[in-house]
Amino acid sequence: MIPRTRLAFAALALSAPAMAGCGDQTSGEEAASTSSPEPSAISTLEGVDPMGLQVRPVIAVDQVAKDAVSGVPAPVQQDFATLECLRSKPRALLPGSAAAACDGRGVKFLLGPAGVSDEGVTSARAVELADGWGVEVDLDDAASAALADLTSSAASSRSKVAIVVGGLIVSSPTVADTISSGSLQIAGDFTREQAETLAGQIAD
Repeated sequence: MIPRTRLAFAALALSAPAMAGCGDQTSGEEAASTSSPEPSAISTLEGVDPMGLQVRPVIAVDQVAKDAVSGVPAPVQQDFATLECLRSKPRALLPGSAAAACDGRGVKFLLGPAGVSDEGVTSARAVELADGWGVEVDLDDAASAALADLTSSAASSRSKVAIVVGGLIVSSPTVADTISSGSLQIAGDFTREQAETLAGQIAD
């Protein structure tokens, strides 16, 4: 199995047949202190693995918000303001609530509730791409429709979505077009073994 630290520093990109306009992850500076979300900031969704695949809208990146963000619980905003990614391990993100999370480079994100979760994954497999190995993820009809809605909203404002696996943001592309294909590709600096391990983590 790939160590979590190996996944954390893999340079990943999300792609799909309708996602040619998506960009790379943004970079950022280090934050100040560690924190964990308060229980009141987290809601559960039966049948969903909080460490499984999630696709979430990005609200803010690597900043201490001075003003309250409408619709985001105060404990989550506090967690985002104080989160220090370089000293924090990936943690469970229950999909029904906004959350603060990190990517592998130590950039922190404030995320909206998950539009797509592992519950909608029908299969995940390692695939050989033009520049290496990646993971292709197929979604069921409900998750495909949810992904189309999420990416349509993001594309209208040229905003980002975050792809979360195992509590870690593995990709945060800027969305240019609605994704209606019902499948995603996670591409990165993977060997075949690493891609198979990530696919197994998503499919579990």
